[in-house]
Amino acid sequence: MKSEKMKLGKDLIFHSMSIQSRHKGAIKRLDESKDNEFIRGECQWVMKGIVRVGLELVLERSGKYSRDLYPCYEVFSEYYPEKEAEMKEALYLALNPTGDKEVIKKVIGGLGKWLEEEVKSYI
Repeated sequence: MKSEKMKLGKDLIFHSMSIQSRHKGAIKRLDESKDNEFIRGECQWVMKGIVRVGLELVLERSGKYSRDLYPCYEVFSEYYPEKEAEMKEALYLALNPTGDKEVIKKVIGGLGKWLEEEVKSYI
């Protein structure tokens, strides 16, 4: 069976299409949970999504794609150097999730919210 070739660009956007609902759902689940392991899992899930959305935002311009987190961070940072430190924090939290709800919410409300707005103008 032959697979279809996909064009780099909007054809490969998966995470960006649901970023706003993913963030709202994550905040709701964080508010409802007291289980530290669940909170850490939620942190990892939402931060991976943020890092991948960062790459999706620059897919067409960069001509690069990866599901691996570090390359996503690197390519995004080339195009948005002013957001590099925030994306580095999201990458760190994806790899080293925290149980601190406020740290997670801060990233969602900062870089996450910014990405939501950028995605709206991109797609």
